[in-house]
This record gives sequence, structure tokens and C-alpha cells, in this order.
Amino acid sequence: MKKKPKKDYWGDPIMAAKRLVIKDVYIPKDIRGKVEIYIKKNGSVAIRNIMKMKKITGKDLIKLGFEKQTEKPKHKPKENGYHYYTYEISEKCLLMSCSNDEKVDGGYEIEFYEIEDLKFNDLKQLKKLVKLLKSATNE
Repeated sequence: MKKKPKKDYWGDPIMAAKRLVIKDVYIPKDIRGKVEIYIKKNGSVAIRNIMKMKKITGKDLIKLGFEKQTEKPKHKPKENGYHYYTYEISEKCLLMSCSNDEKVDGGYEIEFYEIEDLKFNDLKQLKKLVKLLKSATNE
């Protein structure tokens, strides 16, 4: 049985134009890294979800060993205030959540206290990180 030759997508000018269009597609900042733009076999441009993230809840953080820290406003004692979660790894390292009034899409973001650029907002990744940190500190 003779194999059918594959279509040459690279030599096709329409496909080349679509590849250029993909590079110019604007993806909002909050979903970058969560979606992927690609060309289907029929030549149409499509988008797909590449990350099925589970948002991090307060209950999840407590189960992982985080401690809830509550802050009350000093000059307005009748107001509720806010809370956040912390996980002490060692004297020099701390994981910290955003406060409950700063949640992103209904879930907490976790970061290292001194390194604000590294943020975790997927529960699966956070569980792996905590497990790795526990094994590294012999807990």
C-alpha cells in the first residue's frame, strides 16, 4: 500500500500567511501560558486551553500546612479586615499568599516572601512545590 504524501504546509502561501497572523494575535496577560494558538489541518486558526488549572482555596492551603494570618484594622475595629496564609520553610524562607481581597479569579496566588516575581496559582504545582520543599528540609 502506497502512503499518501503529506500536504506541504510550509510551502503553501496561505498557510505561511496564517503562521504570520498567529504571531500577531494578542493574548490577554491573564491567560498567557494557559492557551495556545495553532493551525488546524484544514487551515483554520484555532485556540485551545493547554492548562487545566485548579484554583487554590483557603482550605487547600490549610491542608498543605499553611497558617492563616488575620489582620484587623487598628483605627476601625468594627471592620472585618483581611487575612492571608503563610508557610514557613525555614528561618530564611517563607511562602506567602495574597490577601483574601487580592485573590486572582477567585483563587489565591502564592509567592516566596522575598521573591515576588515567582507566583504559583495552580494547586497541582503548589502541592509539588511543598512536597519538594518538605523533602529538602527533611520534614
